[in-house]
Amino acid sequence: MNKLATILCISTALLFHPNPQAWSRGIAVEKAYLHGELKGGTDRETAVELPEGYTKAAKVVAEKQAALAGYRLADEIQKWVK
Repeated sequence: MNKLATILCISTALLFHPNPQAWSRGIAVEKAYLHGELKGGTDRETAVELPEGYTKAAKVVAEKQAALAGYRLADEIQKWVK
């Protein structure tokens, strides 16, 4: 994703979802738990391998969420500095 697309994506997310609690569970269910299809185990021996591309997709989501968190934090800091 290029920088302009990233900025537009972040701006849209901030505009339509100003409350992270309102959408963070949905992201977790969709992206991290794969709508309940992600299989797991209770220890190393019973753990199932992650699906193909899971780590790469998780990295993209994590980077986007970190950027959104930074923008939200900057917005909160600006409110207190003014």
